[in-house]
Amino acid sequence: RLSTEGIKSRGGGVLLALNKSFTATILDVPCLDLEAIWISVRLNYKSNLLLCVVYFPPSRHVENAKYT
Repeated sequence: RLSTEGIKSRGGGVLLALNKSFTATILDVPCLDLEAIWISVRLNYKSNLLLCVVYFPPSRHVENAKYT
Protein backbone atom coordinates (compact mmCIF):
# COMPACT_ATOMS: atom_id res chain seq x y z
CA ARG A 1 0.00 0.00 0.00
CA LEU A 2 1.08 3.55 -0.46
CA SER A 3 1.83 5.24 2.83
CA THR A 4 -0.69 7.93 1.90
CA GLU A 5 -3.63 5.52 1.64
CA GLY A 6 -3.69 4.50 5.30
CA ILE A 7 -5.83 1.44 4.62
CA LYS A 8 -4.75 -1.51 6.73
CA SER A 9 -5.55 -5.16 6.20
CA ARG A 10 -4.26 -8.42 7.57
CA GLY A 11 -1.14 -9.78 5.83
CA GLY A 12 0.21 -9.15 2.36
CA GLY A 13 1.74 -5.97 1.06
CA VAL A 14 5.00 -5.05 -0.58
CA LEU A 15 7.90 -2.78 0.32
CA LEU A 16 10.59 -1.33 -1.88
CA ALA A 17 13.30 0.62 -0.02
CA LEU A 18 15.71 2.82 -1.95
CA ASN A 19 18.66 4.89 -0.77
CA LYS A 20 18.03 8.66 -0.74
CA SER A 21 20.91 9.18 -3.16
CA PHE A 22 18.77 7.75 -6.01
CA THR A 23 16.10 9.69 -7.86
CA ALA A 24 13.00 7.55 -8.32
CA THR A 25 9.45 7.95 -9.60
CA ILE A 26 6.48 5.75 -8.65
CA LEU A 27 4.76 4.51 -11.82
CA ASP A 28 1.02 3.96 -12.11
CA VAL A 29 0.74 0.45 -13.57
CA PRO A 30 -2.76 -0.97 -13.00
CA CYS A 31 -2.84 -4.58 -11.87
CA LEU A 32 -6.24 -5.71 -10.64
CA ASP A 33 -5.39 -8.86 -8.71
CA LEU A 34 -1.90 -8.25 -7.28
CA GLU A 35 -0.25 -5.93 -4.82
CA ALA A 36 2.64 -4.35 -6.71
CA ILE A 37 4.88 -1.29 -6.76
CA TRP A 38 6.56 -0.14 -9.97
CA ILE A 39 9.28 2.53 -9.91
CA SER A 40 11.67 4.09 -12.37
CA VAL A 41 15.13 4.80 -10.92
CA ARG A 42 17.42 7.33 -12.60
CA LEU A 43 20.89 5.73 -12.96
CA ASN A 44 22.63 8.49 -14.90
CA TYR A 45 21.78 11.26 -17.33
CA LYS A 46 20.40 8.87 -19.96
CA SER A 47 19.57 5.58 -18.23
CA ASN A 48 16.66 4.47 -16.07
CA LEU A 49 16.08 1.18 -14.29
CA LEU A 50 12.52 -0.14 -13.96
CA LEU A 51 11.84 -2.08 -10.76
CA CYS A 52 8.75 -3.99 -9.72
CA VAL A 53 7.99 -5.68 -6.41
CA VAL A 54 4.99 -8.02 -6.34
CA TYR A 55 3.24 -9.93 -3.57
CA PHE A 56 1.56 -13.16 -4.63
CA PRO A 57 -0.77 -14.44 -1.88
CA PRO A 58 -0.41 -18.18 -1.18
CA SER A 59 -3.89 -18.82 -2.60
CA ARG A 60 -3.25 -16.96 -5.88
CA HIS A 61 -1.44 -18.23 -8.97
CA VAL A 62 0.50 -15.85 -11.23
CA GLU A 63 -1.21 -17.32 -14.30
CA ASN A 64 -4.56 -16.02 -13.02
CA ALA A 65 -3.45 -12.39 -12.52
CA LYS A 66 -5.38 -9.76 -14.46
CA TYR A 67 -3.58 -6.75 -15.90
CA THR A 68 -5.15 -3.70 -17.49
